[in-house]
Amino acid sequence: KNVYTTLSNGVYINKNTLLLIHHHFAPAEYVLRKNVFLLGVEDDVAKFVELDSDIDLFNIRKYPIFYMIQTFCTKRMIILPLKDFYDLVDSIDTSDRNVVWLFHTLRCGSTVWSQVFAALPKWKVISEAQCMIYTLLQCRNILNISEFAKTEEFEKIVVATIKMHMFLAPKGHSIFWKTIRFDEHMIPIIRKHFPSHKLLFAYRDCAPCSSSFYKSFGRDPSLMNNVAHTCKELSGDNDDGLHRNAIARSTWLFFTNGYNTEFCLKVFKKCKPYPNGFEFFVLSWVTKLALISEFQKEGINFHLLKYEDLQKDPVSVIQTLFTHLGVSSELIGLARETMKQDSQAGTFFSQESKKSNRDWLRTPDSDMRCNALLREFNLPSLDSATVL
Repeated sequence: KNVYTTLSNGVYINKNTLLLIHHHFAPAEYVLRKNVFLLGVEDDVAKFVELDSDIDLFNIRKYPIFYMIQTFCTKRMIILPLKDFYDLVDSIDTSDRNVVWLFHTLRCGSTVWSQVFAALPKWKVISEAQCMIYTLLQCRNILNISEFAKTEEFEKIVVATIKMHMFLAPKGHSIFWKTIRFDEHMIPIIRKHFPSHKLLFAYRDCAPCSSSFYKSFGRDPSLMNNVAHTCKELSGDNDDGLHRNAIARSTWLFFTNGYNTEFCLKVFKKCKPYPNGFEFFVLSWVTKLALISEFQKEGINFHLLKYEDLQKDPVSVIQTLFTHLGVSSELIGLARETMKQDSQAGTFFSQESKKSNRDWLRTPDSDMRCNALLREFNLPSLDSATVL
């Protein structure tokens, strides 16, 4: 059993290509070393990244988002044949570790919750690891993630992904797993294979959530260029552009969360959202809630964490959550102190960094398009409170 290990300090060709240099062969167990993280699962191999030894990715105060550090601080890339990867996963025992999953819309206090649990004794936080995004966007040319999520192949990938990440935590620890886009498609598989895991969903009312996204990310030139490019590909009578164009496909999936492609395309063409950060985030928000609502109808229960409730009465929200999870109420004070800090300090979207960013300026036409989107998903209007 060998892994094919390469160095990331190869030759940078362009934004899509990096020529890596072979370093050495090693036993498959090499990927169980400290600071080695699963990047994604392809058709025939599993890929891992190894970070420098001085980077503690579980220091959530310093590194609030996993994928940002995994992207920029990789020392080596490790490639493991798929059969050897699954054999290795089968040998891993994670029965003494448990997971609490936080699914969420963006801009709803999810990073604050990561900081809270990172401060608690015998808890480790996995915060937005990029495995599902890499696996679904980069490794497979699929457009309908909802359909792929029903396959045996996806189920096998998900179980292996969860076990590999659970193994990162010390024995006997609990894991607070703040999810990333597309992770919602794992929920039925989590319920089937890891029934003791508890599921949380954090959300915020549509208008303030979308406004916050716009102020944090919605004017990013690269992101908005991709959005405009995607709208151009969707302007014709057919949708071939999403199949043949990688940028359009990934941007579309990013903002629809991989939810029911046929329905989303129909709604998009009917409501015609403009290519801006606010209206496209409304599309993201409604599809995220649609996924969670469908799982609720299937009998999957979530403990709900609404941002507005947390702002109004933080102690009550924390106490209810801690009771639900079996966390000592004596730690509520620690949680409150942790919440006073900027959970995204050091990032380009920290509270300090956002001060100079423009707020979204609403218009009647934009509100009309957003409300049309909301109606298509049977959700209340833009300025209404949302209750799941």
